Amino acid sequence: MNSLDLLRYALARQYLLTQAGRMEVISELCGLQAQFANNPRYSLLLRANDFSEATWDTGLIKIWTHRNTMHLIRADELGLYLSAKDAAGPFTESFWGIPVEVKPFWAHFLCEQIANGIAEREALKDACRRRGMDEALVGKVFNGWGGLLKEMSDRGMIAYAPGTQKRFILPPKPQWMDRDEARTLLIRRYFTHYGPATAEDCAAFFGYPWRELRPLLRQILPSLQEQDGYYYTGELAPVSVPRCLYLTGFDPLIMGYKNRDRLFKPRDRRMVINEAGIVFPTILYRNQLRARWKKTPGRLTITPFYPLSNTAQDAMATTGRRLFNDRSLQIEFTKPLQALEKGE
Repeated sequence: MNSLDLLRYALARQYLLTQAGRMEVISELCGLQAQFANNPRYSLLLRANDFSEATWDTGLIKIWTHRNTMHLIRADELGLYLSAKDAAGPFTESFWGIPVEVKPFWAHFLCEQIANGIAEREALKDACRRRGMDEALVGKVFNGWGGLLKEMSDRGMIAYAPGTQKRFILPPKPQWMDRDEARTLLIRRYFTHYGPATAEDCAAFFGYPWRELRPLLRQILPSLQEQDGYYYTGELAPVSVPRCLYLTGFDPLIMGYKNRDRLFKPRDRRMVINEAGIVFPTILYRNQLRARWKKTPGRLTITPFYPLSNTAQDAMATTGRRLFNDRSLQIEFTKPLQALEKGE
């Protein structure tokens, strides 16, 4: 199975050729990575036929899910993702350095504050200080990599609000499942909407320990279609691909695979993913990623990987104006990244 076929089938299955309702998109793509708040918003703009700026995040929450990264998910599927993480149970010792005996008290206190409308990080810190939490413990509870807040999120006690608001909310009570049952459901979704994909792609996407994932894959893979080591569900129907498509930062099309040859050449990886692991918003043109994009009020800035033809620039500009529904949108093309790297 060649790279072009793999790309075509992935585009079709990930709602980039035919859109669907936003709740279906969120669910079937196993959530949308959300370290940067606008990425899932743009991802739904690209994929959802019922996208609205006013309501796009209704019924959604953000939590740490697979790969221990922040994802936007459906609130009514909270139990599915937390069960797959196997995060239920009482608080235990952890590398945050918080004494286990004080965790329940402070977790209860934080939930009370959030219920009373004190929901932003700094405001919660101040409330904890007023209640007697010393600065050493404040630093651990509010550790930038998670701290007690992450442990609470993993147990379904709190979640992040969707959208660009940096505040916590109290989510609906999770409906817990058996861990392997939850993972099996997510893995089947993966091969349905990310397939054709390899077992290694699946393992990289979820980040579950291989010793835990291997027996599940042994059960699931024989029930799937297979070609050249790539697994999928259903039939692989021929599809035509638009000349130009926009992808968002940390787009599912990029995050879904360990091997990304279907999208870009190995030499271009640094153009798409920087050394810190940031995955940029990109533009797919003639079946390859060829530029980054950035949207600011009234302006769309496009940074090519290499020099673009006038035809390519026109296609990218036209597609951008159509995507953002703004014919007056100012389009700026910067120097190619190749030239910037050479100091030209």
